[in-house]
Formats: sequence, C-alpha cells, structure tokens
Amino acid sequence: MSDRSSTSAGGRKEEPGPTQAKPDGAGGYAHKWLKGKRAANKRPATAGAANGESPQCFFADHYPPEVVTSPSERSLLQLVCSERTDRCLHPLQDNINLRHLARAKAWDIVRNGYFSHESPTYGSIYDMIRRANIPFHYAGENLGKAGSYHVVHRRLMGSSGHRRNILNPRFDQVGIGVIKGQFSGVVVVQAFTGLIDGPGYLSARTKRVRGRLL
Repeated sequence: MSDRSSTSAGGRKEEPGPTQAKPDGAGGYAHKWLKGKRAANKRPATAGAANGESPQCFFADHYPPEVVTSPSERSLLQLVCSERTDRCLHPLQDNINLRHLARAKAWDIVRNGYFSHESPTYGSIYDMIRRANIPFHYAGENLGKAGSYHVVHRRLMGSSGHRRNILNPRFDQVGIGVIKGQFSGVVVVQAFTGLIDGPGYLSARTKRVRGRLL
C-alpha cells in the first residue's frame, strides 16, 4: 500500500467562517484558503481560555485510557515542533483539551471502522472544537494510520495538505492523539487551532514567507 493511500490525503483548515473542503482523489480533503477581509473585532468561534485546560474537558472520558500511547504523542509533538522551528516558525503549544479531542476522534475511527474527517459520531473537526468549548479563528485536522507514529509523521510531511497544517504559521495550539489500532499499528489525529491575536497571526500575514515555507 502506498503512503498516500494509507494516510488521509489532505488536512482540513478553517479561517473565520467554515470552509467548504472539496474531496480529493484519494478520499481525503483538499486544503483550501479563504480570501476576504475579516472584522477587526471578530470574536473567537467559541468562548473559553485560549490555552491549557478548560474547567471540564468534554472529550476526556470518550476513550478508554488503555488504548492511548502517551509516549508516542509526546514524541510526535516534538517532531512537529522541530519541523516548525527548523523553518523559523514558532512551536505549537500542547493544548490538553485538543489532545482529549484528538484521542476521542482517533478512538472513534478505530471503534467504528472508518477513516474520514467527518465522524459519524461527532461530525467535523469544527463541530468537535465547538463542542469542547475551545476558542478558535482557524482550525485544521490531520489524520494518519500506519505501523508506527514515525511512519505517520513521514507520510504527513510528504503530503502537501498535511504539511501545510503542520507548518501553518497561523496555528499556535495543537492536540495529538495516538491510539492503538484495531489489529496493529496506530491511528493518529492532529487537531490544530489558532486565534487572530495569537503568536502566529502577524507572521502569517506575510504571504511571501508562507509561500516559501508551505
């Protein structure tokens, strides 16, 4: 099986207002930028703290703890942040609410036997982020499955849609879930968010830099 067919074929991303992602040739979703001006006083899509943990993590009990591989999650976070800092981008902050969300989505994929950005249980990544009461102006999702998280990371970086999410200067928060697969290997979900006043917003306005890195 080729790398492309065993990894979702493009991340999902949102700027203010929902994007209409179009299916690509391998069953994933194509990356899309929205154009147009945004209101200077536009509020985040949901209320809550921009960093860390909200009073209650909605998805914290939506997966069995024994299927989580926390060391792999930490190692994959380090790989993602290294990819960014090697290109002079700010590292992503680990958001525990997004991590619970990513684990819940990965477990839902394993439990229900599908591989898609649209969950039959939770809906889209945007629906899940809003349900978890996580503030965002921009959001994205990467999915991957393989024998190990190392292979997943290599395939994500080899896919233009996924790489754009990992290296997107607008994103400043991430949650990574690594769940044991049904038979072998792992399922990985990376959930990204960013705010207009976040650390990556000003750098993201430089299209020349964005075009060079992505």
